[in-house]
Amino acid sequence: MSRLSTNHEPQNHFMKTKFRYLVTLALLVVGAAPATAQTLLFEDDFNDGVIDTNLWEVFLPLASSSIAEAGGVLRIGHRGWLLSAESMDGLDQDLMIEGEFSPQSSNDSWRTLMYANKAPNGDPHWENTDHLSGTWYGYCCGDPVSVGGSGNIQSPGASGASVGGAWKGFRLITFNGMATWELWDLANPADTVILQTAYSKLPGAGERIIFYNREYSALTLLDNVRVYSGLDCDLNGVLDSTDIASDPGLDCDSNGILDTCDIASDPGLDFDQNGVLDSCECVTSNYCLAAGNSAGTSAIISSQGTLSISTNDFALAVTGAPPLKPGIFFYGANQTQVFLGEGLLCIAPDIQRLQPVVLTDAQGGVVMPIDFTAPPFDAGAFGVTLLSTWNFQFWYRDPLGGPAGFNFSDG
Repeated sequence: MSRLSTNHEPQNHFMKTKFRYLVTLALLVVGAAPATAQTLLFEDDFNDGVIDTNLWEVFLPLASSSIAEAGGVLRIGHRGWLLSAESMDGLDQDLMIEGEFSPQSSNDSWRTLMYANKAPNGDPHWENTDHLSGTWYGYCCGDPVSVGGSGNIQSPGASGASVGGAWKGFRLITFNGMATWELWDLANPADTVILQTAYSKLPGAGERIIFYNREYSALTLLDNVRVYSGLDCDLNGVLDSTDIASDPGLDCDSNGILDTCDIASDPGLDFDQNGVLDSCECVTSNYCLAAGNSAGTSAIISSQGTLSISTNDFALAVTGAPPLKPGIFFYGANQTQVFLGEGLLCIAPDIQRLQPVVLTDAQGGVVMPIDFTAPPFDAGAFGVTLLSTWNFQFWYRDPLGGPAGFNFSDG
């Protein structure tokens, strides 16, 4: 069943803003279907009124225990256990379980468990078995939240204040010996608790994912369960989402996957093997022709600095122009190649001139820094934005170069 705020992101994700531009020819972007850092193992929205036995096993340790699908949710009562049908064998790290639950009783207590199994002889007291758990306690002490391990899963554990709301979202995440338990109010996602604890685990066979109503007389509603693997693709012991939040440059295309993992999954995404996704690079080359000038050379345009709007250290440069002559850089979205003056105009209208007029140095070179936070780059028809493409050229005076008295660089 769908409800508001199911896509809660308790950890911020930032987008690194870049632009793609053309200095004189075409931008080459080499790409392929994106890799995925997360693999959805299974999900269930409990909407069909029948428990899917391909996904779940039901265990009712007491005569009063119950589990049933009804009204688009799963109803778990009186210590009922819902176990994943498949074991976690071979999936001992990098898992995420997420979903929603709603306690229906004041004395409810809800647990999400990994590396768990049914208690010996059907003992309803879960504490007798190994498990890593994220728990919400509704029966005492300000409704605390905790995360920790038991038995062979040794953990110092962690606890904190609970959240409000009739429906709560949750995540239990494991990665390289760290467990994270996230709990939030679906109606007010800002009301969030995030706990972490280290844990160590001895291997065990046949262990499951289990949802468990801990109290005898309680009823809990469960919905929209999803189980993923592969959340720490670079195996550095830190969630990929945390890595990216700390340094957005690790995910230059903002697809939620570390660039190193994208490239490891598909080396074709880094054609030049420089460790940067080709889709995040501006592959620049010169187009159009630069005619000869009175200096016996041709004016060639290039660029300096990085290609990031946020870094804002980009500059246009020209070499090979006549020395000590005025000139103007200009740019536009469209290419052409038509004779004008003593050279070729390489940009079709509309064209934007850049101020101020610049003067070439004694070697016929000039550099013009560009400020993307200032007009005309910051907004409007000539605003340089993410994924925009632009062509740049340089016009310069050359009285000795021919009757027209001016010429152009290439594009």
